[in-house]
Amino acid sequence: MIDLELLSDQALTWLLSIVAEKSSSEKRLLYQEIVKYSWQDETYEFMSERVGYALNTIKQEHAIAIWRMLSEHFETRITKKNLKVTIRTLYQQAASCAPDQAESKSSVSARSSVSQARDQSAFAAQTPFSDIGRIQSDDRFFNREEILEDIIYHLKSQWNIALVGEQKIGKSSLLLKICRAAPSQLNLDPDQVVYLNMELIHSETVLFQQLCKKIGVEPCRGYELLEATQGKKYIVCIDEVEKMKSPEKFSGDERGELRGLADGEDMPFTLITASRMPLEELFPDDAYSPSPFFNIFQTFQVTGFSEKTTTQFLKKRLENSPVQFTQSQIKSLFQESQGNPAKIQKLAHALYKNILLGEQ
Repeated sequence: MIDLELLSDQALTWLLSIVAEKSSSEKRLLYQEIVKYSWQDETYEFMSERVGYALNTIKQEHAIAIWRMLSEHFETRITKKNLKVTIRTLYQQAASCAPDQAESKSSVSARSSVSQARDQSAFAAQTPFSDIGRIQSDDRFFNREEILEDIIYHLKSQWNIALVGEQKIGKSSLLLKICRAAPSQLNLDPDQVVYLNMELIHSETVLFQQLCKKIGVEPCRGYELLEATQGKKYIVCIDEVEKMKSPEKFSGDERGELRGLADGEDMPFTLITASRMPLEELFPDDAYSPSPFFNIFQTFQVTGFSEKTTTQFLKKRLENSPVQFTQSQIKSLFQESQGNPAKIQKLAHALYKNILLGEQ
């Protein structure tokens, strides 16, 4: 008997991998979100609220582009309405199709994608180094205890925090860890800690809409927002804050308003930002204003792992594993990755595979 729930999950995973492959890096995350919500039979109105785009932009621009892309890939008409039924059928056909059978171009492409996805899934299940992107669970979060403790200490005094570090160094994972730790450490309710991913917010209007939605007030900004949050306290975490640098989408007024809501003990917001560059370099225009955005922040530099921490991380991940790395291999991993956690994972993943396959 076919497990329909398992089949559906496998088909969705396969579909999302195809969407990722076919989409540009700028739109990949958004397109995957739209496809995932479509699979769950959510409305475009719901998607608009969740991903921070205007309804017409979601429905008339991005959704149309996605269905066209998928229709061309599979050589059959794909729509929001028939998505789940069509993709599950294509997935079953591709998974069961024998190589010597006469196949359409879509079946060949689908079978290849399924085979690749299966290989990747099987390998990911075997390796302890399969984390991709932001770490969102405490059991997978490693190290950073010292900087986390220091940040919590500053948050207790209502310091605004700027996390700065190179790409994929772990800023977003640390920011999410702060979001999980803050309620218990600062005696806050979970809904008093807000996370905003600027990769999904493309205008200052949407920024304030999403902020207000998450703190439970009607959409507003400036003094109206100050009045709506009077006597309350919120930690507002803004990831990928460099996206606010775009002059076509952000006027700079939003930074002044956020500063006004976070500058002082009696203000409702404490801000935490994450960016690759220091705020004073990201927004140098503020340096000439009476109240620059950056000067209310305490900057914390997020750096890579030391060789000692890299060794501890690898050994921790390899606990109870049939594969163990030699000290020489660990040293090579550290030197090649320079302690960047994402690079360590990628290199360790490949090394683990090679050892399992007897190629190392």
